Amino acid sequence: MRTFGHAFLSLILLTACGAEKSADPTGETGGVPQYGLDPNGGEDPGVAIEIPDSMAGFEEPSAANGGGDAALRFIDVGVSEPEAVDPAEEAPAPPAEETPPAEETPPAEETPPPAEAPPAEETPPAEETPPAEETPPPAEAPPFPEAPAVDLGGPWVGRYECLQGFTDLTLDVVHDLSDDALAAEFAFGPSRDNPEVPEGRFAMRGRFEALAFTLTLVPTQWIQAPEGYGMIGFDAFYDPITDSLSGWIDDPACGELTLERAR
Repeated sequence: MRTFGHAFLSLILLTACGAEKSADPTGETGGVPQYGLDPNGGEDPGVAIEIPDSMAGFEEPSAANGGGDAALRFIDVGVSEPEAVDPAEEAPAPPAEETPPAEETPPAEETPPPAEAPPAEETPPAEETPPAEETPPPAEAPPFPEAPAVDLGGPWVGRYECLQGFTDLTLDVVHDLSDDALAAEFAFGPSRDNPEVPEGRFAMRGRFEALAFTLTLVPTQWIQAPEGYGMIGFDAFYDPITDSLSGWIDDPACGELTLERAR
């Protein structure tokens, strides 16, 4: 609207200042000048503007072309309200800062080609390990030497102690080496220290333990039984060095027993 009003006002001013003014030859306008009419009486293709009497008082001097006095009258064409201007449009945008040209990056130095690695030294072939010598099988341990068979057969002489005191003893042994079974005859009688002991005899049987060198004999029956005496048994140890027997009577009323092989 504002642009149209300015254009219209400019048209009025141009017409008032430069266009020829002509009086109505016919007198139809009441002597009021008409702008835009052809002074020669022809029709002007332009637009005739009639200045109303209310604009009287604003007179313009005579035109230079000899025309009659004509009053310059202004027409109030009205002023349209200015269009709202976007503040962003009115405020001129600050000039963009010129970005300094980027510094040219110097070309990267050419990386020298990697030095060729020296050829790897040839590893000498590993010396062949001679085959391990076959370990001979362990020598068989010699068989444990068997202990010499102990033959307890024969007469043994010695003494033992019981309630009657020390008593002389003769033991006649039969030794079966096949199974170490023993059979014996136990004979007792008076000793030099105890001459009043009567004579007596009884049979015995038992076994010899060769690995432990021990023997056990138990009574089986009387052969000659003195009055008031009983049969006894014993356990003894055989000493191969001294070739002797020593042990204990199995009766709690008796004590130690010792025997040597008779010569």
